[in-house]
Amino acid sequence: MKIFKKTLEAADACKDQVILFEQWLGKRKYCRITKHNLLSAHDAGLDVIWAAKEGLLGKIDWSKFALGAAERVAPIYRQQYPEDDRVDRCIDVTRKYIAGEATWKELLVARADANAAAYTAADAAATAAYYAANTAYCAAEAAYYAAAGAAYNAAYYAADAAYFAADAASADVLENRWQIELLWECKVYVF
Repeated sequence: MKIFKKTLEAADACKDQVILFEQWLGKRKYCRITKHNLLSAHDAGLDVIWAAKEGLLGKIDWSKFALGAAERVAPIYRQQYPEDDRVDRCIDVTRKYIAGEATWKELLVARADANAAAYTAADAAATAAYYAANTAYCAAEAAYYAAAGAAYNAAYYAADAAYFAADAASADVLENRWQIELLWECKVYVF
């Protein structure tokens, strides 16, 4: 897939993103989507998760992506609240729901529990734990919408999961690069 400046503009990219994209492209007219280019684009400041959500990177398995982000930051919540397994349960039920082994009602209960866990962390001013719990909540939402065939909503919640995960990891550059690697693994190839 090729991305041109006009592709970003048509997707309603913010002005700063278009300017960064132009600077990153240099004299080239477009870029091809490869894992290397995604990592380079991120290093140039482009919001790769946003571009993926807008469909600019092709089809993504958003359930898998959001679940991966949640699994990665769950230890942050677990460390702060070792006796509270709501986030882990939400991740487990989401995984089962994606595999067809859990019901929609079970997913709703797990999602509500993760949301309550986020509020517990917010009340205790445990910011990183709050973001980690919200990542699990968003993963459950992404799985639900993906199963319902609402691709844009699934992408929206998966992108939120990625942003919460990055916040939980203190916007660590390595976390953002890891997410891009995961995004590449979650691409769905159509032949």
